[in-house]
Amino acid sequence: MRKSILFKLIAIILAALVSHNVIGKVDQNPSAPSLEVLRNPKNASEYYDRGSAYYEYRCYEDALIDFTKAIELNPSHAMAFYKRGLTYARLGLNKLAIADFDTSIKLNPNYEKAYNNRGNAHSRQGNKEQTIADYNQAIKLDPKYVMAYNSRGFYYHEQGDFDRAFADYNQALKLDPKYELTYINRGNAYKDKNDFDRAISDFNQALKLNPTDVTAYINRGKSYQKKGNYDLAIADFDQWVKMYPTLANAYTHRARSYLLKRDYDRAMLDFNMAIQLDPKDNYNFINRGFIYSQKQDYKHAIDDFNEAEKLSTKKYINADFYLKRGFAYYKTGNSKSAMSDYNKALELDPSFALAYNNRGLIYFESGNDSLAMADYLQALRFNPNLDLAYINRGYLYLKKGESSRARADFTRALQIDPDNALAKSGLRSLEQ
Repeated sequence: MRKSILFKLIAIILAALVSHNVIGKVDQNPSAPSLEVLRNPKNASEYYDRGSAYYEYRCYEDALIDFTKAIELNPSHAMAFYKRGLTYARLGLNKLAIADFDTSIKLNPNYEKAYNNRGNAHSRQGNKEQTIADYNQAIKLDPKYVMAYNSRGFYYHEQGDFDRAFADYNQALKLDPKYELTYINRGNAYKDKNDFDRAISDFNQALKLNPTDVTAYINRGKSYQKKGNYDLAIADFDQWVKMYPTLANAYTHRARSYLLKRDYDRAMLDFNMAIQLDPKDNYNFINRGFIYSQKQDYKHAIDDFNEAEKLSTKKYINADFYLKRGFAYYKTGNSKSAMSDYNKALELDPSFALAYNNRGLIYFESGNDSLAMADYLQALRFNPNLDLAYINRGYLYLKKGESSRARADFTRALQIDPDNALAKSGLRSLEQ
C-alpha cells in the first residue's frame, strides 16, 4: 500500500513537470486525480508529501488542507510552512504567504528559498525595503542562487532601475547560461528601454532553450511590432493563438499588428474573435470601430464606440476615443454630437491639436469664422506641423478674401506633405 502511494505521488509530480504554465489567473486544476488515503493519518510527513504533490499538480486548495494538517501535527515543520506560503502566494493571498514564510524562516533561518519567495510576496504588496532585504539575504546565504538574482533584477526593473536590473540579470545568466526565465525578463527590460534588437536576441535565446515558451513568443512579437516588423510580429502572435485559441488577448495583439499594417480585413476578423471571446473589453470595440470608420461604415463605427463607452472598463475612454467617435458623428452629418465629443476630448487633453482642428472645421461650416480661426490657431500652437490645420485655415482665409495668407497656408501644408491633394486644390483655386 505504501509503495503504491509513493508511485502515485511520483506519477503526479512527473505529470506536473511536463504541463504548461497557464497565462493569467491561476486556477485549481480540475483534472487532478484523487490521491489514495494516507497510510498513517497522524504522520505530518505524509500530509506534507501529499500536499506537495497537490501543489505540483496545481491543486492549491487541496494542498492547503494537507499542509495545514501537517502543521497541526508538527508545528515545527519548517518546510510545511514554506510550502503553504508558496500555496497562499499562488492564490494571491500574499499577507498569509508572508506570515508563513516568517514562521518558516524562524524555524530555519538559513533556507535561502524562503527569503526569495518572501521577497516576491513583499514585492507584490509594495513593501520595497523588505523586498530588497529578503533578496539580499537569499544571495548572502547562497551567492550562486540564480533565482534570487533573477527576482531582484525583476524588482529593480519594475522600479525603473535598469542599471541594477541588468547587473542582476547578467549575473544570473553568468551563473546559469541556460536559465530561460532570465532571458525573458532581461528581454523585457531591453524592450522597455526601446532596445528592441537586444530584446529580440534574448527572446530568441529563450525560445532556443524552450521552443514552446509562449511568453517569449508574445514579447518577441511585441518587440517586432514596436520595430514596425508587423509580419514577424504576426507570426509570433500566430503561435500564441495556436497555443491558446480561446484567449481573447492573443487575437487582440495579432489584430493590432494587422491594423498597423493597414490590413483592415484581417484585423477585423481578429477583433471579431476577441470580442466574441471577451465581450467586456472596450479596447476591441474601439479598434473595430476605428476600422469601420476607415471603411467609411460610420454607423457601425458609432455603434462600436457607444458599446465601448457603456462597458465598465473605462481605461481607453480618453481624448483619442472622443476624437474618433466625434469624427464618425461628423461624417454622418451629426455635427452636434461631433462637437460634443470634440469638447470632451479637449477637456481631457487641452493640448490636443487635432481636436481643435476638427472642432474648428465644424465652426467654419456653421459660419462661425471667429471661433474657427481661434481653434485653428490653437491647433497650430500645439502642433506647428499639422498640415490639416494650415489647409483649413487657408480655406478660411480664402473665404475672407485674404489670398496671400491663404497661399502661405496652402504652401506650408505642401511643405509638410508634398502630396496633399487638398493643399494643391487650394492653390489651384487661387489661380482661377
